[in-house]
Amino acid sequence: MRELYKPKPDREIVLARSFAVDPADLEHVDLNEEHVVAKVQRLLDVLLRLGDGLSTLGTTVGLNKAAVELTGFDRAEVAANGWLAYPTLSRLAQVAPLNMTQQMFLARCKSLHEVWQRVPNGYLKSLLVRAGCPRGAVKDIGSLKLLQALLNVIERLNAHEEASDAFASGSEPEGWNDRNEAVAPLFLNNDLRIADAHETVEQCLTTLQLLGFDTANVNAGYGRALDFVMDGVITALGTVATAIEKLLRPK
Repeated sequence: MRELYKPKPDREIVLARSFAVDPADLEHVDLNEEHVVAKVQRLLDVLLRLGDGLSTLGTTVGLNKAAVELTGFDRAEVAANGWLAYPTLSRLAQVAPLNMTQQMFLARCKSLHEVWQRVPNGYLKSLLVRAGCPRGAVKDIGSLKLLQALLNVIERLNAHEEASDAFASGSEPEGWNDRNEAVAPLFLNNDLRIADAHETVEQCLTTLQLLGFDTANVNAGYGRALDFVMDGVITALGTVATAIEKLLRPK
């Protein structure tokens, strides 16, 4: 043991010791609870799936885009070097204290949005047009509603157990522009990203409550709220990825 620490300068040993945690302080902590780094890994995993799915779906209708061009994440790079090439992931995975301030929470929500919101609008619009959605109606829709519309189209096809070749259509899909609660966390994350006033934050807290979060927890800090938002975003993106994978699965 001495050979391990002997070459280290005293100041580094003292610095490392300053991070030691008294076991008594951990008695009330659930050590099996998922930490923020694991959440970010789950987010990355689902984004890699989403990129693969969107790329393959595009191929079926003549759109050729690699997954990395759609989400910004390269599966081979991640397998070889982890997050080294993606500092945005490292920033998002920094320690998130339970007593974090509102401003820290909003800043982290902004970082979260920047990580997952990368799919080009033009690509999503092209997919929807090929699925039969009116070009004029699709033209002015924002990115989140485009993703929602794509999910609506694919879920309807899956409900009828259609194969992937049924995605391309000359007829307007029924209910393609409907509200879909499955992606509500993505809209919430976007609202939190742009929240810059007390009134806006209050509206976001109301939305958090509607989605099932006990807003009384924020009195002690926004750490739990961040957990809730991250879990919601991961689940929503996972829903989209799973729907695409189901459609592409050989029938």
